[in-house]
Amino acid sequence: MSRRFARDINNADLLRELGDEFLLNTQQAALYLQVSESTLNHWRSDGDGPRFVRIGTARGAVRYRMSDIRAYVESRVFSSTAEAQMATAMARVSADMFCFTCEHPFVVRGPWLIIDSAYAEENAYLDIFRDPYVKLSWIKPQDAVCKPWVREARRLEVVEAFLQKQEDRLSAAKAIEARYLAALSSFPESHYGSHPALTIDALKNRLQSRLSKLQDCS
Repeated sequence: MSRRFARDINNADLLRELGDEFLLNTQQAALYLQVSESTLNHWRSDGDGPRFVRIGTARGAVRYRMSDIRAYVESRVFSSTAEAQMATAMARVSADMFCFTCEHPFVVRGPWLIIDSAYAEENAYLDIFRDPYVKLSWIKPQDAVCKPWVREARRLEVVEAFLQKQEDRLSAAKAIEARYLAALSSFPESHYGSHPALTIDALKNRLQSRLSKLQDCS
């Protein structure tokens, strides 16, 4: 998915489905607003951000009506100076998976497995709003690559892009892959389930091969 689409909250298909009374959970609302879930939670605690709905008791589920999200967006249209200040305040979050100074939303399975960027494919992006059970995690890409991914090739794309920006590629690669190896060691192999090609031994062997190649090139 292109960055242009990723930043387009006026996607026609999506807007047709999300009527004014449609309820978003906190992860969906954060993705729509292009901020992290923790930022949205801080806004709510501080009395800022969009109006929200509390379902049930005082500790019940929090939901956001689309009408309130849209009203909030409209209320945040500022002069150019204010817009620049807001951009600076929100610079920690980026729709670009290759922005290594910012947090990025990744679709995850449990605490162990990265599925892909929330913006990887247009249909996958729209499914996040259609399926309340999709889980997201806002983390920096260089931290995401230290976890197992469903598609190892996608992880390696991000690793390579990150290493291109490092002065000492070998040291950076070793640091990443050491954390990756630790994550693999603690990952329950049964969670690979429908991904039989992804086995711990196979991933460890490929990891050692990559490190050897980097060592030879240094």
